Amino acid sequence: MISSTVALLLFALVAWRFVRRATQEARRQRALTWPRATAVLNPETAGLEPAAANRLGDVLFYRARLREPYVFYARGERFTGHRLAPELERLNPEETKLFLRALQQHARYQICYDPNDPEHNYLTVGRHLLSNRSLLLYAVFGLALPACLLVIGVYGTPATLVQELVIVGTVLGSTGVLLAAYYAAKSVLNVGTYLVPTPERPSLPAAEPPDELLESLAERAFAAPASPQKISRA
Repeated sequence: MISSTVALLLFALVAWRFVRRATQEARRQRALTWPRATAVLNPETAGLEPAAANRLGDVLFYRARLREPYVFYARGERFTGHRLAPELERLNPEETKLFLRALQQHARYQICYDPNDPEHNYLTVGRHLLSNRSLLLYAVFGLALPACLLVIGVYGTPATLVQELVIVGTVLGSTGVLLAAYYAAKSVLNVGTYLVPTPERPSLPAAEPPDELLESLAERAFAAPASPQKISRA
């Protein structure tokens, strides 16, 4: 009975998480179709707002928004923005360091904005929220694992309460270890790789310094001939 209950609860929890993630990815995909505009910011003073800190004052997470807004023009009006990517709420210190390092390379970037409401805009489109690895993770912990627990609870040999608790505890403990190993091996999110800089206008070649000798010769060539002087007789 305990195994069946845990299986249903685990399935419901993973299904809720999957639906929430799929909804977030759908909103991100919609942002990919938005128009783009050139945003100007100051990379030297760019920074993120702290979101959480420990008792010693060390920042644990940063909000995924710039302290100083970037500025862009759309539909003939001036707008500002702070957000880094759709459905991205916070970054850890390592991810923040990588992003700010990439942000300092340019001062003009392509941002995406909602054509119906340009106040809703993002500096990047972010990464895919439902990768193949995450889908596999949902399938294992949302389908395979609950199915195993359900089979044990329904078709398994009758067991005492203590035996069922041991079985469920072992399965959930193994699940926790696998999840910890997955997130420990997960690559660090570098939002800076999704930045799209605006190409700088090519500068005109510098003019060569004038040649004084050639200029003086040209002036002499086009100068009017001097009138001959008459020789006076003494």
